[in-house]
Amino acid sequence: MNKSVGFVIVVGLVVILAVVGYIKNIVAVVNCDFASPYKCEIVHGVGVFVPPVGAIAGWMDLGN
Repeated sequence: MNKSVGFVIVVGLVVILAVVGYIKNIVAVVNCDFASPYKCEIVHGVGVFVPPVGAIAGWMDLGN
């Protein structure tokens, strides 16, 4: 396998994982209970407006 083909596959997988994480982040912020403590709401809320944070926060289990 050529090095450039392997690089494209790896980058493609990273992009897919980031997009899925961002979508999971949006779903998580909608499902937050918005009751004290507000850790879930803050982390996922920031992730909605800052996509790199959302791509990572979407994979985190912060509770409700």
